Amino acid sequence: MKHMLTGEAALEVIQKIGGLDSVAMDTNFLEKGIDSVKIVEILIEFEMMFNIDVLDDQLNLDELSTPKHIQDYVNGIIAK
Repeated sequence: MKHMLTGEAALEVIQKIGGLDSVAMDTNFLEKGIDSVKIVEILIEFEMMFNIDVLDDQLNLDELSTPKHIQDYVNGIIAK
């Protein structure tokens, strides 16, 4: 069975890359000042962690507005 991205791990990486003191699964990135460049940095971190390709034609950064959305997106790729 493949390892999936847990909420805890997602939040840890997002806090680190986003430079945030705290973040919740439903935190809106724009409200915290996390722009599309940071979101791509976050996705690349998960790409390296899970040896997956996150930057594909299906990627729509507008849909990745919270940690939960990123977790679901990454786990969808892992599950393929």
